[in-house]
Amino acid sequence: STLQQKSEGSLTEAGLRPDFYSYQYGNNSKKLQTASFDWEKRELTLRNAKGENKLPLVAGTQDFLSFMYQFMFTPPLNSLQITMTNGKKLSTYQYRFEGEEIITSKFGELNTIHLAKGSDDEEKTELWLATDYQYLPVKIRKTEKDGTVIEQLVSKLSTSQIN
Repeated sequence: STLQQKSEGSLTEAGLRPDFYSYQYGNNSKKLQTASFDWEKRELTLRNAKGENKLPLVAGTQDFLSFMYQFMFTPPLNSLQITMTNGKKLSTYQYRFEGEEIITSKFGELNTIHLAKGSDDEEKTELWLATDYQYLPVKIRKTEKDGTVIEQLVSKLSTSQIN
């Protein structure tokens, strides 16, 4: 089965501000989860097959996709507590600094900061952020509750400077 995640939003002085997020596993419409962010009303609307749920929207809230890139706009070690949604629930997660590591990729070695969230009894997400590329996530590893590991490693990297 394929997993499709989509995040739409805008870039503000505080970094990324998601407006809409969707999470679709496989082709089953019952597996679709979405989150709509109404920043003016400060309201988050979560929708899935079981219905709709409205929650207060906390400033700085991210979705499961945008948060990985939020570190490019707010230095990762300043605040390791992030409120985010997967379209099903809203939770505040604590990240921890695992250390600095050098990752070998297709285009050489990358200096990174390794962050992780999750405990032994739940799914775990780990990020490696490239310190020389504005903390771009260059490696992502997800360990599911059943022990399944999904790992993504950057294979191409190009940057452009906007003056």
